[in-house]
Amino acid sequence: MCESTVYLVKGGKKIEFMKDVARIECKGALFVCSDIMGDSRQLKDAVLKDINLVGHSIIFEAVKGKR
Repeated sequence: MCESTVYLVKGGKKIEFMKDVARIECKGALFVCSDIMGDSRQLKDAVLKDINLVGHSIIFEAVKGKR
């Protein structure tokens, strides 16, 4: 499968945000992560740091001063 796990680095800690992500939409400052079943989660106040297609991981980092 081609799904990835999205992680969020916050306060120096890498936490799992969502598994089995098949699509990420950028809507201004908002990222919408969706899985193959249609479930989605919104991620805001973060910047994209790394995409590893072979390792199936996508890393965002929380913007300082935001939650």
